[in-house]
Amino acid sequence: SSLNRQFLLQGGGVSLLVKMMECHMNHPEIQKSGCEVLASIADGGMECKIAVAECGGILSVMKAVELYPENDVVLRAAYQALRKLGYNPGAKSK
Repeated sequence: SSLNRQFLLQGGGVSLLVKMMECHMNHPEIQKSGCEVLASIADGGMECKIAVAECGGILSVMKAVELYPENDVVLRAAYQALRKLGYNPGAKSK
């Protein structure tokens, strides 16, 4: 919900989530869940997308992809997060 997003943004929750993903790189379940939460936060609008990016969220998502290239569950969550953050590989540049 938008209220939960605001609590996470104002309370340092995004930074904590990114740190948790960094500390538990050997746990694909945590990487998947972290990507899902980052996607949910980024779905809150431009302010939320910027907050995720500034806290290192994009790098954490990319690291999850790098660590688990064969794990479909992690990859789906990571690509969802990247889409919510604005990544669109099919978009034509002007």
